[in-house]
Amino acid sequence: MAVAPGIHIVEDFEKAFQDCLAALTNPDLHNARDSDEIRTTVDLTIQRFLDVSKQMDCFFLQKRLLLSVQKPEHLLVENIQELAAEVKRKDELIEKYNAKIQTWQNLLQDVPGMPRPQPPPVPSQPPQNLPAMQGSPSPMQPQVAQQPGTTAHGHHMMHPHTMPPMTSSPAPVQPGMMMQSQPMHPQPHMGAAQQPGGLQGPLAYLERTMSNIGHL
Repeated sequence: MAVAPGIHIVEDFEKAFQDCLAALTNPDLHNARDSDEIRTTVDLTIQRFLDVSKQMDCFFLQKRLLLSVQKPEHLLVENIQELAAEVKRKDELIEKYNAKIQTWQNLLQDVPGMPRPQPPPVPSQPPQNLPAMQGSPSPMQPQVAQQPGTTAHGHHMMHPHTMPPMTSSPAPVQPGMMMQSQPMHPQPHMGAAQQPGGLQGPLAYLERTMSNIGHL
C-alpha cells in the first residue's frame, strides 16, 4: 500500500523536532569539552527542522489551493466561522470595558467633594399668547394719504405708536396783513371718501390758509 507523501513530511517534521530537543537535553553533549562540536550539532539539527517545516508549509498550501478550486464553499464556511468568532471576541471585549467604566464611575461618585453630574435641563415652552405680528398699526387709527413733497410728514405718520398728538399749527402771517386763524381739528372717523382729492389734518388747514392769503 502506497503511503501518501504528506505522511512522510509530517514524520520528518516530528523527527527533526525531536533531534532539536535531544541536542539540548543530551548529557553527552553537555560533557563534551569541544564547544565547536556542540555548536555545529545544534546548528545542523535546527537547520534540518526549518527545512522540514518549510516543506510541510508548502504541502498544505498546495492542498488548500486545490480545495479552493474544487470546493470553494468550504472556504466560505471557514471564513464565516472566523468572522463570527472575531465578532464574538470583540463583543466580549467591549462588554468588559463597559463594566470597567461603570465601576470607575461608581468609585468617582462615592468620593467626597466630587461634583455629581447634573441632569440635562428641560427646554421651556414658548408663551402661547404672543401676537403674530408686532408693530402692525391699529385698525381704529386713521389713515393719512401721502402726497408728493410730504415725505418726512408721511414717514412720521407711518408709526402710530410714536406719533405725538396732532395740534393745529399757526398760520404764517405776512408783513402788513393780519388774519384770524380758525383751528381745525382732524376727525379720525371721516375717511378719504368724504373729501376726495383733498388733504386731511394740518396739511388741509395749511392749504386753506395759503388760498385765503392769495385772495387778499
